[in-house]
Amino acid sequence: MRRKQSELKQQMLEILEAAGNGFELLLATKRYQRVLAHEGLPGIRRILAEKRSRVMATRIYALKRSGLIRERRTGNRVRVALTPDGRLRLLRLRIASSPRLRTSEAIFVAFDFPISQGSARNSFRHLLRTSGFEKIQQSLWRIRRDVRKPMHDLIARTGARAWVRLLRTVDG
Repeated sequence: MRRKQSELKQQMLEILEAAGNGFELLLATKRYQRVLAHEGLPGIRRILAEKRSRVMATRIYALKRSGLIRERRTGNRVRVALTPDGRLRLLRLRIASSPRLRTSEAIFVAFDFPISQGSARNSFRHLLRTSGFEKIQQSLWRIRRDVRKPMHDLIARTGARAWVRLLRTVDG
């Protein structure tokens, strides 16, 4: 009996360590305790994997419904790709999650689109405004986050390299 209790404690310890590594701690219900007693940690991992796959399927479905991804099935394989709206949302998330700069630093975005590219210019301004940039002038915007990488990616993808410049400044 003591041996079984020590095995159970060891399994509990393994699960707690797994919870610290990103697994959810699901031992509160009798179902998970029963699985732990009969199947051990592999049974808990199996249940967690099933739950994660259901959660992932739900998230993919929600992204598909919102128009951020599209799905193409080929036999048993599913290929998921970002839509243009999805790329834009991802870019905004990358900008928002960029590390903050020191208070004396800022990134400036200066641009000068040709008159023939008026809709691209307006879309670019809209992106800057909705991504947390502060408007200094019509063609000069500032942010206090290190957004060089996501902005360089955007500029390269859109082919606006000739019209957009990024400047990093340090006061004082």
